[in-house]
Amino acid sequence: TSVRMGQAKFAPHGDTLYVALDEVVSSYKAPNLDEPRDRFTHDRRVHQMVISPDGRWLAALCRPPNAYNGQVSVWDLKTDEFQKRFDGLSTAYAGQVAFSGDSGLLGIGLNDELRVIDLEEFDRVRVITTSAHLGMALSHDGQFVASSGGSVLNIHRLSDGERVAELEDHQRDVIEIAYSPDGRFIASGSSNEIILWDAITFQRLASFHDLDRPMRVIAFAPDSRRLLIADLRSLVKVWEIPEQFTSTWPVFQERAARRYAPHSQMSYSADSQLLAANSPANVIHLRSPDGLGIIRSLAQDCSGVRCSPVDANLIAVGFQDGSLALLEATSGQEKNRAVIDSGTQARPVRFSQDGRRLLVLAQLEDEVCQCVLYSVPDLNEVAAWTLNLPGLGDTPVAVLS
Repeated sequence: TSVRMGQAKFAPHGDTLYVALDEVVSSYKAPNLDEPRDRFTHDRRVHQMVISPDGRWLAALCRPPNAYNGQVSVWDLKTDEFQKRFDGLSTAYAGQVAFSGDSGLLGIGLNDELRVIDLEEFDRVRVITTSAHLGMALSHDGQFVASSGGSVLNIHRLSDGERVAELEDHQRDVIEIAYSPDGRFIASGSSNEIILWDAITFQRLASFHDLDRPMRVIAFAPDSRRLLIADLRSLVKVWEIPEQFTSTWPVFQERAARRYAPHSQMSYSADSQLLAANSPANVIHLRSPDGLGIIRSLAQDCSGVRCSPVDANLIAVGFQDGSLALLEATSGQEKNRAVIDSGTQARPVRFSQDGRRLLVLAQLEDEVCQCVLYSVPDLNEVAAWTLNLPGLGDTPVAVLS
């Protein structure tokens, strides 16, 4: 195909892969993935695609190229039927779409308002007057929404739309917001500063403003005890969040910084006790959860790494020679190996949610990539296809993951 790939995501249960290609979202049923089972067609390019945590809903934010009049379409994945379209959305930049942790609400962040849709009653739409197109996150219990109002972080209660907090500590626009999985913390990031907040009292707990380069993304580890910060030049900083905060936390601002080669990968183990990362020397290191110490080195001549989301002792490693191996984290022992294409770099891109499938990518030429889906742990090939991605250059992992 010559169309551009927007996103590829597995449903939470791992049985279906959803792929956005320009105006179409196609679903591929595991394990075969031979032909698309369903096509969800839109009249504009899909800019963002999100799937609810319970796997029932798919929301697609669409807008024409070089235009800001967007729309959001919602599909019921249980019945594969179109449910609702929300038109006339003013979406400078890309806008924001997110589900609540209980899958009951859908938030749409726009230039001057935030719309919250009840997914059981689509006509029940709450409109909150606030800017939310730069950053937006719904709390896991669906009670609050945090949104960016420029340099101000606004917290609104969804039941009545009242703003319960207006946090003005940032000096620049807030572009990233994340709730911790346990609901205790909110992290907000501008280009040069990260602030950690108490999600209940909205008290500022700590801040970090010694960023050498603009921040790109922030994310909590699954156990909510670590916060990762990645900038635009492959520098990752790791905060380990303490039980008690002090005036000197975080104490390892510079020691925790680790530089990684472009297009390298990193991944937390299922129990959040190991951080696997590909070093600039193409060696897989298993680090302590805070990213500081190297516990052991697993393999050389590597091109990527992914940890299983269900087995804390299972790691997928791609090699420069086009092979792929499953390794035990504790011993480094190889469990299985497969070869995609001799002489190409194999990059494990994504495990399915249940850990039974692994999507691997190998770049054959500048704009041609081969995707292979393997079963886990036997590494039998389930499906394979070739993608022609114009303008991709040498960054396939950034597009597919």
